[in-house]
Amino acid sequence: MTGNASTQIVRGGDAMRDWYEKTRARLQFPHEYLAVRTRFGKTHMLAAGPKEARPLLLVQGMGGNAMLWEPQLERLARRYRVYALDVIGQMGKSDPVWLSYRDDSFSEWLADVLDELGIPSAGLAGMSFGARLVLRFTGYAPRRVERVALLSPVGIAWMRWSIIGRVLPLGIDLQKPSDEKLRRLLHAVFDVPGRTMDDHCAEAMFIILKYYRPVKGMRQILDGLTLFPPLPAAELRRVRAPALLLVGEHEQLFQPRAVVERARQLLPNLAAAEIVPGSGHLMQYDQPLFVCSRLSEFFSEEAE
Repeated sequence: MTGNASTQIVRGGDAMRDWYEKTRARLQFPHEYLAVRTRFGKTHMLAAGPKEARPLLLVQGMGGNAMLWEPQLERLARRYRVYALDVIGQMGKSDPVWLSYRDDSFSEWLADVLDELGIPSAGLAGMSFGARLVLRFTGYAPRRVERVALLSPVGIAWMRWSIIGRVLPLGIDLQKPSDEKLRRLLHAVFDVPGRTMDDHCAEAMFIILKYYRPVKGMRQILDGLTLFPPLPAAELRRVRAPALLLVGEHEQLFQPRAVVERARQLLPNLAAAEIVPGSGHLMQYDQPLFVCSRLSEFFSEEAE
């Protein structure tokens, strides 16, 4: 790794840590910060809600962290014991360890987290790349997942080629666009008609676009390319837990109806599939009350 690359990563980490702590300072409800050890490294998380309540794990998207669940945390913690995870290897406080997207590493990591928390089974909600992780984990360890919610899920339908062409060069560090160009890309991908994205969320997304590089080296590049096509039909059919699917009306990463149609064809226990009006990929900020209400209703239902 070159000195310039190292400096860039350090600056990105510092910027995200500042955003993280600034967001945590905004939380006006009781919460605690936990850390557990897994076979891959230390994992941090924010925990809130009654300790005797049903557990609900929140898994954020590529490059993100627990604080991107800010719009939902307080309301969900009124009913559930919420654990918002800093996914290992992403831009949170967990160890910066690279795990393969092709094998069961992330599923093994999630199993370790549940083990260390002493939780036999839980509800899981995943956002974007986080939804792909919980989809795979639900097939990997079906008895450990009571219900699963998929928000703007990566892994059900093909990503749009226009988006792949714009984000792939960033992900493998082939392009170093100016801050102005990054902001234009940010708004092109995440804005919805008639409304620009939340400023606080936009700050986090800008840091991720500028600094986060999920793959380094040819092996990891080839591994990372597996994120763009959908998961195989056989793998989706193994997701037996009751599932909720939410896709934004103005989703730019993939065709919303293609996601809904493939989920209806392949997920054996799809309880509901909805296209969220007035929302894009970042639905937890575009429609925070709607998303929180649907999650709360879904996870309160008795597991089948």
